[in-house]
Amino acid sequence: MTHLHSLLALATVCGLMQQSVAAHPFEFTQGVIVDAAHSIVYMTNSDSRVVAVELSSGTVVATSARVTKPIFAYRNLLLATARDQSGTLRVEGLNAKDLTPKFEFDLPIPSRAEPGSFHESARLDNREIVLQWRAIYRSQSPIPMRKSADVEMGFARIDPATWRLIATGSGEAPAAQAPQSVPVGPRDLAENGRLASRLCSVDDLVVALQYIDKDGENTVALRRWRRTNDQALPPIDLFGGRLTFRDFSRDCRHLLASAEKNNDWNWHIYSTATGKLTAEFDNALPGPEFFVFENLVIYLAPATGQSVAGRLRINPPTLIAVDVKSGQKSWARPIGEPAYVGPYPGNRPTLLPGSGRE
Repeated sequence: MTHLHSLLALATVCGLMQQSVAAHPFEFTQGVIVDAAHSIVYMTNSDSRVVAVELSSGTVVATSARVTKPIFAYRNLLLATARDQSGTLRVEGLNAKDLTPKFEFDLPIPSRAEPGSFHESARLDNREIVLQWRAIYRSQSPIPMRKSADVEMGFARIDPATWRLIATGSGEAPAAQAPQSVPVGPRDLAENGRLASRLCSVDDLVVALQYIDKDGENTVALRRWRRTNDQALPPIDLFGGRLTFRDFSRDCRHLLASAEKNNDWNWHIYSTATGKLTAEFDNALPGPEFFVFENLVIYLAPATGQSVAGRLRINPPTLIAVDVKSGQKSWARPIGEPAYVGPYPGNRPTLLPGSGRE
């Protein structure tokens, strides 16, 4: 465990500290952008179009006209992308309110076989929007091969004032803005392997968890430091060994710990600013990606599979909102569309008449 903490420490000291972007829209997961300031989440629906969904009710208030995926929101515009088989990545600028198109341009991407994975992301860097894409290609062979995957990357720099394309390039986009420095207090604890989590940044605070030996029992305490002056705030004891820390929320404003309870998991969600318990309820999952919006805990339920007519149907991940007081589901929306693969493992394939193999 100490070795693991040291690895976490090295990562955080090297600048891989999760930054809170709660004042701005943030990427919750691929194809899901949260704009808490305007009470909206952008996601793809079963038709692979972008929908704007009210966070409080789960109601769809706007839908894009074309197939596309949201990747970044800034001010009154939403960036969305769609890949083309001809070797281009279409980048659209949509009105954030009604999802009507404002502009579009194409970026060249590899046109060879479908990649094993393809990911687009965007960030604000020194008054520019940097769009980065990454394609991973793996060899398809019935014989196990040691060949490593091929990775191709590219980027585009966009002027957010005019939304014009400044430049494109291959490889990883160079950072124009230096990463924020880590305060001395948490950096020293990280280097000594004394932290129980990575560092997370929210507003003016850098937060982390630390194991503290209290009367022979390990207690998890919340540690907080002011970024501006490195001032350490008093530690707050959160929980003992019964609960297991799972992760910070995507915006770093909360943290989740859970414990097994019968056939479910008992969730405890704490504020990283105050250490106060925000919500406690039971859930079937131990600790998925989540964030808190007003009186709702919104989390990502993983994809599931089921047998349908001898074929395996993959149901997409689902965004689920739960009331913090009752623990009851408020709303749920799948991200994307189901996929069919098959035949279902263990089932014989369905043969067509005349195939000679009946």
